[in-house]
Amino acid sequence: MSCAVSPLPTLPPSSPTPFTAVYVRPPPGLPPLRLPLPPSTPLSSLLESHIHPLLPPSIPLSLLRLHLPVSLSRNKDAVVGEEPLFLEVGVRVRGGKGGFGSQLRAAGGRMSSQKTSNNDSCRDLNGRRLATVKEAKRVAEYLETLPAREKAKREAAQAKLDALEKKISAPPAKRRFDDDKFVEESREMNEGVRNAVALGLKKRKKAKKSPSPDAESTAASSSASAAASSSKPSADAAEPATVAKVDAPPAVSASA
Repeated sequence: MSCAVSPLPTLPPSSPTPFTAVYVRPPPGLPPLRLPLPPSTPLSSLLESHIHPLLPPSIPLSLLRLHLPVSLSRNKDAVVGEEPLFLEVGVRVRGGKGGFGSQLRAAGGRMSSQKTSNNDSCRDLNGRRLATVKEAKRVAEYLETLPAREKAKREAAQAKLDALEKKISAPPAKRRFDDDKFVEESREMNEGVRNAVALGLKKRKKAKKSPSPDAESTAASSSASAAASSSKPSADAAEPATVAKVDAPPAVSASA
């Protein structure tokens, strides 16, 4: 952003009124300013009366903001004074309603709640990763406790084998089943099954000895049909002979 800046006013060599040098740093892209002002000049009118006329006219006064030192910003009636003063002019940026700070605080709270203690990917002073160092420690502890674990394993296997041998060599214990109710129910069940089988066999024998009337009628009908079938072929055999006798031509005499 380039613009023509009016030359800075110079102090007259023989001026009886003292002036104070005010150094102003304008927005980016503009050269710095040096203003000789009387010590009684109020700071509240400094931007509008002395700084804004020296800036490009394309920058409106409503967008400019004068940054004062902390000691002077709290006093509304502050003046330039006799010591050199350093000021800065900034440009306001038009934006939304804000809330960016609250969003940052909320995001920071979420990040702090998700803190982790996993630093295995970091390195120690020797350049080794912490995960490698921890793994080496675990392997060393495992190798140290290996003989004790092997011994405990052998002892457990031997104790199991001894208990099995003792169980095999021990005489079998006699067991007695004392349940009178179960014995009585099983006896009644066996007797009922036995009686039912015997009754069924008796009924079957009686059925074989005395055939039923239906069986007798069936046998009579079967015998009648057999007799009819045996008499029919003889009649059929006599019929062709009769036919042959009737159909025979008359004999012719030799004299005729």
